[in-house]
Amino acid sequence: RFEQNARELGLTRSQWQLLAYLGRNQGIQQGALAELLDIESITLTRIIDKVEALGLVERRAHPRDRRVWQLYLTPKGEPLLE
Repeated sequence: RFEQNARELGLTRSQWQLLAYLGRNQGIQQGALAELLDIESITLTRIIDKVEALGLVERRAHPRDRRVWQLYLTPKGEPLLE
């Protein structure tokens, strides 16, 4: 039933899971989120690419380490979790 409702918004279960974790962990680094979701970093990168293209998530450079990206929900993504 969840997947049916999610499809109506054009998102997969994996994308919803990413949004849910990100909603509770704004600013988390991609590597840490991959560990929380128990998926490979490359898999997470592909999921992030898709939700970022939809305008739901944004990557921000870490203020002290340019190799690290932090993840945030956008104003468009936040209402979806409600």
